[in-house]
Amino acid sequence: MGGNTTIKTKSGELVSAERIPIKDIGRDNFVKSFQTFLLNINKEFKSVYGYYIWEDKNEIMNGGIFNGSTSFIMSPNFKTSDIEKFKPHAGDLDVAIPREIGQEVFDFLEDREGKEFSPGIKYIGNNANTRDKLGNTLICIAKAQFGDIIVQAQLDLELSDMESGKQTDWSAFAHSSSFEDTKEGMKGVANKYFWRALVGAVHQLDKGFVVATPSSTADKVSLKGKQPSKIRLLNFGVDSGVGAGYEILTKDGEEIKIDGKTVYREKKPQEKTYDKDLANLISTVFGDVEVQVKDTHSFIKILELSNKYLSKKEKQEALDRFLAILFCTDGGQCQAIEPNDYKEDVKIKSAIYLKAVQLLKLKEANNLEDMIKQYVQKTHKINESFRNLIGWQ
Repeated sequence: MGGNTTIKTKSGELVSAERIPIKDIGRDNFVKSFQTFLLNINKEFKSVYGYYIWEDKNEIMNGGIFNGSTSFIMSPNFKTSDIEKFKPHAGDLDVAIPREIGQEVFDFLEDREGKEFSPGIKYIGNNANTRDKLGNTLICIAKAQFGDIIVQAQLDLELSDMESGKQTDWSAFAHSSSFEDTKEGMKGVANKYFWRALVGAVHQLDKGFVVATPSSTADKVSLKGKQPSKIRLLNFGVDSGVGAGYEILTKDGEEIKIDGKTVYREKKPQEKTYDKDLANLISTVFGDVEVQVKDTHSFIKILELSNKYLSKKEKQEALDRFLAILFCTDGGQCQAIEPNDYKEDVKIKSAIYLKAVQLLKLKEANNLEDMIKQYVQKTHKINESFRNLIGWQ
């Protein structure tokens, strides 16, 4: 989660990011100041390298380069009164930069530690040790002063796919957060988790198949020793896209069957290909329907679309898969949303799951309390009752 990094400056000083009080600063003041900060960085970068970080400078002003909740904080399309009401604080600022110039941006900033790029906002440093190990995000801190308020703001420079100065549709989707979800108290990650659940649930087999090993061929089929009770033919990943994990083995144009069951060969990692087309993602789950691209960013909207286009069985499969993703109910590994705060982690995940139950018009799992208690024990190494944890009656 944002706003929790600590960096070490060249002088050896440790500087920790702080929560950003958007409402106290004044959203309009905040937006104008950081727009100027980024515009000046962009201008100076161009003087050094001969090209801009953000080729289309209007994307700074219209909010197009910003991700997560920063996208609506910085966008002129949202009222300041609404932002200050529903997003009075921010953990960090998520800013997209072209993936291919990440190392150049690192070098540029390394030479400007402590530089004030705009009145009241000084670049402090970042958490990367070398230009060769940036990963997907360069986490920086800028010290900003707004009157009596001084905040050490975390800036996540996210290495993103961009074309002609704009994020691709998939990149914007992958890093998105919806204001509609924020108003409902939902985290942006809920949307991505549920898309993962949807793709897996809609393209799931629970009968009529056997699984062959990755090395199997049409002439030599070797079945896996332990056959799964179900397989998900398609998988979704925010970074990778949608890809197939299995293929049907055929011979002379006919499906190979064993005991009347179709043979599916598990693909080797290097054989898998992935698609990053939002239109294809939509049709993969909902079929040939009209869905606005912006709706793919919203957890609430996707739940509404699921009600409209999916069967009750498909919705139930998606909800079960969603629960497994959130709380490891299938025995797999889980990622905590708040790894350092188990109470907040359970509160966020529980709210996400229960919102899905409510809007899909389904019932929560009978043994939900036990499932989440086991998750807390496994992931956070804490032994505490779930209902006591978040104050359920």
